[in-house]
Amino acid sequence: MTRPTELSRPTAEEPSGLLRPGSSADELVHTLRTLGATSRAEIARALGVSRTRAGQLVGELARMGLVTEAPRPPEQEGPSAGRPGRPIRLRPGLGFAIGVNITHDDVRCLATDLSHTMVASVSRPLGDPVDVEEATDLVAAVVREVIAEAGPRHGVCLGVGVAVPAPVDPQTGRPAPSSCLELWVDAPVRELLQERLGLPVFLDNHGNLAVVAELLWGVGRLVNDFIWIGLDANVGGGICSGGRLVRGRDGLAGELGHVVVDPDGEICRCGSQGCLETVASLASLQRALEPAHGRLDAATIHRLTAQGDPAAVRAVTNLGTQVGIALATLVNVLNPSIIVVGGFLGRPLGAVVLEAVGNEIARRALPTTRRSLGVRFSQLRRPEPLGAAALVLTDRSRSLRLDRHGRPFWTSAPVVRPGSGGSAIGP
Repeated sequence: MTRPTELSRPTAEEPSGLLRPGSSADELVHTLRTLGATSRAEIARALGVSRTRAGQLVGELARMGLVTEAPRPPEQEGPSAGRPGRPIRLRPGLGFAIGVNITHDDVRCLATDLSHTMVASVSRPLGDPVDVEEATDLVAAVVREVIAEAGPRHGVCLGVGVAVPAPVDPQTGRPAPSSCLELWVDAPVRELLQERLGLPVFLDNHGNLAVVAELLWGVGRLVNDFIWIGLDANVGGGICSGGRLVRGRDGLAGELGHVVVDPDGEICRCGSQGCLETVASLASLQRALEPAHGRLDAATIHRLTAQGDPAAVRAVTNLGTQVGIALATLVNVLNPSIIVVGGFLGRPLGAVVLEAVGNEIARRALPTTRRSLGVRFSQLRRPEPLGAAALVLTDRSRSLRLDRHGRPFWTSAPVVRPGSGGSAIGP
């Protein structure tokens, strides 16, 4: 197997090679990076070619040692008569992508190889950094730790995607002024991390990247229109329409936590009054349950809800009702196929929150818009860092080439400029 160090060596390539820019083989490599392990039929659809031509392209890359068949899923082991062929994937060891999720409390980092298999992960508390330089030092250290774990077996790191707790200004590429922690507002997070890591860095907010992850690995494989809402320490959101992430002019589309559900309610940290986040976040649940149980952490609230504690069930039902009020308006406006509920408060609160959300949407949304609407929990445990890694997997600034000796290497990537995207999924 080619040593990882050879994969980034800028050796002269064969100018007439099959992997020349824009060739069908080059497009196949990008397709496999984007989709992961993929059937020949899916490859044909993605490339817009016949299945015969797709099979020829796969064969050509296989002869170069660049693609292999993925292992058959356990339930398909045994005689293969009548079963579809194994999916095709890029050969293990060709490289990997890093996804980072920065929250108010911690930094979570994972690595996924080019067949979309998670190969390393690290989580560290963020603490209380004094400034953005100190915070990015910590993020860079966590990324280096994951690279050190993944690199020896999986090749070169192609880049780092970062999910931040703030909208990102598409013009500057920096976190925009919002209700996020002041630490991140207009901070040169991308530039600082690129300087520390020497790798391309892509930046977007939590909600957008959760949608990107759902598009690649979740409900987006089934439907083209959905709304993602994250119930967490704060309330986040994102919108997918026509199979594409909706960003809005200033990158602020999907700020569901700041939909007003009670004009006479509490003042929100954004400065408005009665936002969804004031009644559907962890802090709001803790306040509601304090008279009955004192100050509770999230795990205890989850446990009490599962046990049917009356106060916990009532508080969670009220939370779900408020979420349903906000979503019913969006259902009428956007007509999605599915509402996806994520965040660490989501699934652990179980059927209580899902039932309350569904009941309120049924009461308030138009019959035609809710006729075939589904409301479900996300199947993805870590959508935000997965979506961040997807920014790297779908980026086209680095391409796989062969040197004159037939050894693979990745072309060098230019520095990601402010305002430039990293995802082939977004607009």
